[in-house]
Amino acid sequence: MLTRPGDAVVVDSPTYHLALRILADRDVDLIGAPADDAGINPYATGGLLRRLHRAGRRVPLLYLVPTFANPTGGSLPDARRRELVEVVRDTGTVIVEDDTYRELVYDGPAPASLWSIDPAGGVIRIGSFSKTVGPGLRLGFLTAPAALVRTLVNRGFLDSGGGLNHTTALTMAVMGTSGRYAAHVAAIRELYKAQHRPGAAARWVVRLAAPARWDVRHRTARRRGSTRDVVPARRPLLRTGSGRRPPAAVVLRDRTRRPG
Repeated sequence: MLTRPGDAVVVDSPTYHLALRILADRDVDLIGAPADDAGINPYATGGLLRRLHRAGRRVPLLYLVPTFANPTGGSLPDARRRELVEVVRDTGTVIVEDDTYRELVYDGPAPASLWSIDPAGGVIRIGSFSKTVGPGLRLGFLTAPAALVRTLVNRGFLDSGGGLNHTTALTMAVMGTSGRYAAHVAAIRELYKAQHRPGAAARWVVRLAAPARWDVRHRTARRRGSTRDVVPARRPLLRTGSGRRPPAAVVLRDRTRRPG
């Protein structure tokens, strides 16, 4: 709805790999935002957006998971959140804030959402009940400017019943209005808190599937048929070679308090 083929979409680096696949289906160029160990660099990202605009590129979206990020588990510092909203505000780019883990915070309050920081409506915040209730629900929600919400509600796929699982949506509506959802989230927060061991080192291996045309190495991205590198990353995460070899394993070290 917001992108067109050939657009440039800036994404955090690294970020949720399935979001990259969804965006790639729109035939856009995925461009990694400048980042360091603290997360996305707001002022360097603003410079990137300006360079893209000067080059005649249309940049409708900036996608990131700023709170308990997937895959790093980190959260963008408060100062950077405000700086990012400020530098992106005048570029015409909409920030898409994937905020699916916020409600699972168990050690103090979660950082302010980007959506709550931006009064001008330049942020679309998306969430999911799949993280708080059950993965099989496949039901999410968003907070966005009223005009965008109205446009989504009026789309034909909702009229036909093809966009939402109505039974699940109605069940979640009852759960929310009854107070059971709030009680459930409070209970699982306590469970996560009880399981958390401060200072414990965790290590795991994640195997990511990538489309055959992807060779994931650096911060630049390519469109289909190009020979440029694909999908942003601060360091090498995944190699696919010709597309016939299985993707390599990605080893991540958990240094945070991300739920789950």
